Amino acid sequence: MSINEKRIQYADNLKQVVDKVNAILDEIISTIGDYPSLKEYIEGLTGGIKGTVTASPDGVPVGHGFGNLDYQVILTAQDNVTVWWDTKTEDTVMVYASETAEIDFAILSTTDALKLVRDNAETVQEVVEARKGYPSLKLYLDYLEAKAPRGVLIKRHVTNSYEGQVVFNLPENEAYVPGTNTITVYIGGVKQRSNLDFNEISPTQIRFNEEMDGVYSIEVIWYDFTPANLETHASQHMLGGGDEIQVSGLQILPQTIPDTAMVERYVKHLVSATIPTTGTWKLGDIIYHSNPVPGGYIGWICTTGGSFGTWNNEPIFKPYGLISK
Repeated sequence: MSINEKRIQYADNLKQVVDKVNAILDEIISTIGDYPSLKEYIEGLTGGIKGTVTASPDGVPVGHGFGNLDYQVILTAQDNVTVWWDTKTEDTVMVYASETAEIDFAILSTTDALKLVRDNAETVQEVVEARKGYPSLKLYLDYLEAKAPRGVLIKRHVTNSYEGQVVFNLPENEAYVPGTNTITVYIGGVKQRSNLDFNEISPTQIRFNEEMDGVYSIEVIWYDFTPANLETHASQHMLGGGDEIQVSGLQILPQTIPDTAMVERYVKHLVSATIPTTGTWKLGDIIYHSNPVPGGYIGWICTTGGSFGTWNNEPIFKPYGLISK
């Protein structure tokens, strides 16, 4: 199997991804033998020129002898020093640095093998980024595979279709929950669209909207979160589920209800030491006195709604609830 055949496919499961990455690494390791890196191994094959020069913004010439052949120049400097190069003659390049510094250089003839070095470097960088700080990509994939909500199993079944097939049956004693978007179907590695390419017709079956015109790989992945597997109430909500609630005896304040029509159905019940002088109030709003005394009132009630600061529509409050002495 060539490296190209080991490309990771969208429909690959986690184990296949790990196996493919490891296969690529095994191929590289078996190729370079005891060399520290693939880059150094190929440098040895291509007969590059290496060395160190003292470069500055004025530049320093370095001969290579490759003439008109394609070549690549690799420059390395200490931190905070910018380096670059340019062609001087067919057999010489000029090496520059943003400040006077020791510059390591390698000039290599460009071959297909050298292209593999560049491509491999990009692949390695993608692997490093994909593992999200984990020591290895395998550990990160293991973490993702175990990330399912507690008590919920991720099931997978792979088989081949047959020509004319319309209905797919899950393996014996397996089931999913129809209508919950918890089943995913791939045909030949292509993800199928629910209700467009297939329909969920029972806990153990799906129906394709077109007959299979040949033999294809069918991969089905689904959640198994039957009551026996739901260990905690919270697991239901981790899958996007909900439950019913009953509400009784609640005081609902206007600021908790964004719908204006609903706000109008409820009155304010607030506490203050003084009668309101600002804001908008409606008929029936009540302000409870924060320090009631015998002979005083429980508070104030709005008898005319309105907004303070308007000429002809200010609210009116009256004392409310006389307290006996």
